[in-house]
Amino acid sequence: MRNPPTTGDHVAVASSRPPAGQGKVEDLAAGFGVTLQTIRRDLADLASAGQPQRVNGGAVLPSGTVNLAHEDRRALHREAKAAMARACAAMIPHKASVAINIGTSTEAAARELLHHSGLLVADQSKFQRAAPARIGTLAEVDTLLTDRAPAAPLAEACAGWGTAIRVCS
Repeated sequence: MRNPPTTGDHVAVASSRPPAGQGKVEDLAAGFGVTLQTIRRDLADLASAGQPQRVNGGAVLPSGTVNLAHEDRRALHREAKAAMARACAAMIPHKASVAINIGTSTEAAARELLHHSGLLVADQSKFQRAAPARIGTLAEVDTLLTDRAPAAPLAEACAGWGTAIRVCS
C-alpha cells in the first residue's frame, strides 16, 4: 500500500474544487493530463487519508459535518444545556402536558422534569420519520429559551410577535 499522498499530483487533485463538490474520474484525468488508472489510484490514496471520498465513477468532497455519538453530543455545551433545562422545567407546572422532541437539549430538559409530578409526556423520538404536521411558528411561542442572545433581526421579530427571549446561563 502506498503512503498517504502529500505532494505532487495528489495535492493538486485534493486541492481542486470541482463544481458541487464532486468530480468524475474522466474529467479529473483529462484536467490533469493523466490516465484514468492514475486518477483512480490517486483518489483511493486520498480517500484513505480522509480527503475526497471515492464514489462510483469519481469522488466527492467530505461534507464537513461530523455525526457525533450521542454521548459526545450530550457533552457539548453541557452547562448551557443544563441552564436552559433548569429554566424550562421551572416554567412547567406540575400536572402539565408536554411534548418533547429528540435531541440532547430536550433530553436535559426531560431530566429536569423528573422532579415534577403528574406530567403527561408525549415523546415523538420513537418515530423514524419527519413530523407529519408543523405544530407552530416562533410567532406562536410565548418564551424562547436559549444559551445566547439571537441576532438582532430575530430578536426584533420576536419582540414584534410578543415572544419573550430568555438567555439562560
